Amino acid sequence: MTVPPPITSPPPPSQPVPACVTSRKARPKSCPAPEVESGTYSRTFTYANSLGLHARPAVLLIKTLSPFKCGVTAQHNDYRVDARSILSLLSLAVGPGSQVTFTARGPDAAAALAAIARLFESRFNEAYGSRSVVQPPTEVVPAA
Repeated sequence: MTVPPPITSPPPPSQPVPACVTSRKARPKSCPAPEVESGTYSRTFTYANSLGLHARPAVLLIKTLSPFKCGVTAQHNDYRVDARSILSLLSLAVGPGSQVTFTARGPDAAAALAAIARLFESRFNEAYGSRSVVQPPTEVVPAA
């Protein structure tokens, strides 16, 4: 049977911890400025896709938000979820004609909402490639 080594305190850090990390006092000039939150923006959209918010448009929404650093939530009825999570978006059960409110908070929040607005204006057509299911059907003429 081997004897475990005695418990010792952790070694001191090799680099001193800056005062701005360990103190709530005024930030010294040597410490980096905290990231500034530019603001919170919110906008409500009407979902016009005839199939509701399903996997393809949800993935397109998530891909659209990927370059942005801000946090984005989506709200439908009384449920608010992270707009970067496909399962969360699908759990909203957004149907045709439903109102969805997006709230963005962070340094590029306005740009993120503008990108979401472009998706809603295009009715998520990019999610369907060449076969668009969100355009009104063309009139069918009976064969002679």
